[in-house]
Amino acid sequence: MTLIEVILNGVDNVEQLRTGGQRSAYAASHSEYGDVVIKYCRYKSDTSLERMIREANYLSAARIPGIPLLFDFISDSTKRECVSIEQRIPGQELSECKSRFRSEEDILRLLRRVVTTMSHVWRDGVVHRDLKPSNIIIAENDEPYVVDFGIARFLNEADLTKTIFSSGPATHLYAAPEQLTNDRRRIDHRTDCFALGIVGLELMLQQHPFSSHLVGGGSIPENIVQGKVYTPVTTDCSEGFARVMLTLVGHQQYQRYRTATDVLNAIDSVLGEVK
Repeated sequence: MTLIEVILNGVDNVEQLRTGGQRSAYAASHSEYGDVVIKYCRYKSDTSLERMIREANYLSAARIPGIPLLFDFISDSTKRECVSIEQRIPGQELSECKSRFRSEEDILRLLRRVVTTMSHVWRDGVVHRDLKPSNIIIAENDEPYVVDFGIARFLNEADLTKTIFSSGPATHLYAAPEQLTNDRRRIDHRTDCFALGIVGLELMLQQHPFSSHLVGGGSIPENIVQGKVYTPVTTDCSEGFARVMLTLVGHQQYQRYRTATDVLNAIDSVLGEVK
């Protein structure tokens, strides 16, 4: 019997959420934890297991508003399987409800909440490295929750990515240049800010700001590496909104906001203008 079969036998109201490759996820009712999401993974390498252990250790202790609670993490080294049990957030992935965030104010307020959550993570020396619409859950009260720290970078621990790779762990459509070129020394909170800038611009433009349809060039990752981003005009949005988003996606890190407080202050300034 697999590890996931053992776990699922002990819960009620099981509903499969997704499956593919070596991963699957289920919603269930747990006698102790209530409504949960159970994630199952078969891992191939010790490095993959170490990433999951780091994620589990951090999330089980962090208790950060805007991040689902992690209740338990179980691994079986003989079968190379692991299961995590985490708080279920009723809602939708941002990728499924983008139409709810069309106005500048709605987009800025969404990003402000995400940055507020991430400010605690960044303060702990953790970089998510995979902020994207499918990893932001919009709860029923419109509050965003950040999920899936599976490829997070823990700046205070040894790096697990080999230098021989041309690209570091990332979802390439939402990755900063330093991720795509595997420039590990430059990865910090501003790497996550870059991804949030893409998300904000994508919500406003209803297409990717590095798309060849908007800026020419090659693929989206190629355009990101080369700094070919669409510059919004007054027919797209206000100057303040464009300024915040383009600062978030600054090609060089020094062009982006230095701290989470700087991001929040910039957003608040524009929100004050659109009220």
